[in-house]
Amino acid sequence: MKHQHNMYDLFGLTVTGIISGLFAGFVGAGAEILIVPLLTLFSIFDSIKLRIGTSLFMLLPPIGIFAVREFYKKGFVDITYAIYLAVVFTLFSYLSSLYSVNIDDSIINIIFSVFTIIAGIYMLITH
Repeated sequence: MKHQHNMYDLFGLTVTGIISGLFAGFVGAGAEILIVPLLTLFSIFDSIKLRIGTSLFMLLPPIGIFAVREFYKKGFVDITYAIYLAVVFTLFSYLSSLYSVNIDDSIINIIFSVFTIIAGIYMLITH
């Protein structure tokens, strides 16, 4: 899917990268939970599928390698669990992508919004 690039998008992408990068370094998050809503806020792409696909592609190279290094140096990484989680994550992200690319954007918007709200409420209540 082609998207017409413009300077406003560059600004939105820069702000999205800064906010999600800072957030990832502080709390270990920043993927779809933050990037997709920011791309929506800046009206980058009409399709949520394009936002999700772009954010997934963006995560491939960096995936927080420098942030992980800092946490690892301080002893805050359980490699066994991280590898296990990565394998399960990879499998299920692939399986869900087979389905999600074929359903209507409005359904994905609802699923994403409900999950984000529930996760936010849970974090506020339990922490």
